[in-house]
Amino acid sequence: NIERIKQMTFNSYELKILESLALPTQNNITFEDIGGLQEIINDLKDSIFLPLEAAKHFKREPSKSNNEDLFNVPKGILFHGPPGTGKTMMAKAIANYAGYSFLAIDHSILDHKWYGETEKNVAAIFSVAKKLQPTIIFIDEVDSMTGNRDSEHEVTTSKKSMLLSLWDGFNSGNDKIIIIGATNRIEAIDKAFLRRFERHFLIKLPDEKQRKQILQIILKDYVDPDFDYNQLSRATNGFSGSDLKSLCKSAFNSMYYYFYNKIF
Repeated sequence: NIERIKQMTFNSYELKILESLALPTQNNITFEDIGGLQEIINDLKDSIFLPLEAAKHFKREPSKSNNEDLFNVPKGILFHGPPGTGKTMMAKAIANYAGYSFLAIDHSILDHKWYGETEKNVAAIFSVAKKLQPTIIFIDEVDSMTGNRDSEHEVTTSKKSMLLSLWDGFNSGNDKIIIIGATNRIEAIDKAFLRRFERHFLIKLPDEKQRKQILQIILKDYVDPDFDYNQLSRATNGFSGSDLKSLCKSAFNSMYYYFYNKIF
């Protein structure tokens, strides 16, 4: 909680990272806010939350402490697919459901113009995540910082090597930290990073049934119970979830201005 954070000591780099932090009490995105992706949500619950619960009830013998833990939660999850399909919302919902802090990393932090600053920021990301664990580190457009390392700048190579080293460090320990990446271009991600994302989830553009489910969530408080969701879902082929939300916002803005001009 906030009081716990106030009692901690942070350096200047960590304080900058804290600006991107959302505590569990500050994150209100739930799985119920996400339409059309129930199959992926069920898979996530099985692969993340079931091991978390199991670990509470089954204790390993000390002699097995160096063996692979059957209840390990994946330390790396990758969401890939077209833009606007709910990858960021899914990451936030995971954090909310699990009671993890949510640390969204801005690319400006990872691409500093001064030599050595990027590496210090990368180190601060992991140190903050460790201090405030359980924590989810979320990196949107992760391909832009974990792309193929052939013929790239020396500073970029150094940043990636450090990120891999820090990632491996908490992978080998008991830290409650999960890295979630999101990308529209999975093919552009370096293989070394892909291996560390233990679970990959493809989030496609929604089909007609999924679009209906998304629209029902967006419009549930704004339309009559007999509203024809089927017609609208058929008419929006090729729309992402983000496109559907923008469409609904545009429609309601148009309606508001129409009645406003009529009245005034």
